[in-house]
Amino acid sequence: MDLRQLRYFIAVAEEGNYSRAAERLHISQPPLSQQIKSLEGALRVTLFERGRHGARLTRAGEALLTRARRIVDDCESVERQVRRVADGLEGYLRIGIINSVMYGPLPLTLRQFQLRNPGVEWTLHELLPDQQYEALARGRIDVGFSCSTAARSDLRSILVYAQPLMVAMAADHPLAGANRVSLRQLSGDAFVLLNMQSPMIRNVLAACLRDGFEPRVMHESVDPETVLGLVGAGVGVSVLPASLSATRRDDVSYVPLAARGLDADLHATVRREHALPALERFLALLEDVTRAWHREVFGAGATPGGAAWAVAAKREENRAGKREKKRDVPRKAGRKVRPASSRP
Repeated sequence: MDLRQLRYFIAVAEEGNYSRAAERLHISQPPLSQQIKSLEGALRVTLFERGRHGARLTRAGEALLTRARRIVDDCESVERQVRRVADGLEGYLRIGIINSVMYGPLPLTLRQFQLRNPGVEWTLHELLPDQQYEALARGRIDVGFSCSTAARSDLRSILVYAQPLMVAMAADHPLAGANRVSLRQLSGDAFVLLNMQSPMIRNVLAACLRDGFEPRVMHESVDPETVLGLVGAGVGVSVLPASLSATRRDDVSYVPLAARGLDADLHATVRREHALPALERFLALLEDVTRAWHREVFGAGATPGGAAWAVAAKREENRAGKREKKRDVPRKAGRKVRPASSRP
């Protein structure tokens, strides 16, 4: 018994006539009769009483008709759902984030994606970059957003938008009106930082050591609002992604950080071999939303950095290849950077 036989059986039952059923199915009558006989043989029952007035269901046929309709409907429903999943119209996305990402275009993208794709569910998972990479490799999330790139052959990181780092300080700080601030100028200040396990913050701490001082870290938090609250109270200064400067507070001033090689560029990381149409639809929408958001936050002359997902992916692969070549070149021994202390 197969699905085609059930469809043929339903057609004969509903038409009550083999000739009309054959016309409805766009086949000739002999193959139809043969398939019905084969179905009866498989079930070892008689499904139709054949007479001058056509084909009439037997009791066994009546019992089968109800189940057959349900089976065919279920199979057709599965076919429709599978096609929608293949087209990215149904399914689910598991998205890894760092907290600061929620101050950029991602929330608006999620809202618009939900409105346009009601059949696709999504969940957010707050994870540090290294945790995101491990979750991606194990198939626990589908994409991760952070201010760092993955140095793994099974993953690829692609620039979503470029953004500088800003120094957040109390509104009455002596440097609050400066055009730019260097880390060395902050050597006498206490620091209030985001999670120090973040590669971005580790880079900042290493840069402080290179500038000749070890920062006094008064507090660290995974919550940007906590950091800004302490900064506004004058507990210390902080170094944050520029997107957080959109959070206006009367007690906090934001000044661009003058430090070469330090940034808070946002990257999306995915498995190198992924086939998720819903994810592609989401990333395409993110690109559109990011373009408008980036102009609003960083000015009309600024560009997000990635023209298109496919182009950006190719560019990132080229960069990765160059990085691999550089690793093969012997380097001179240098001073190791000591990890910054988390206590004042």
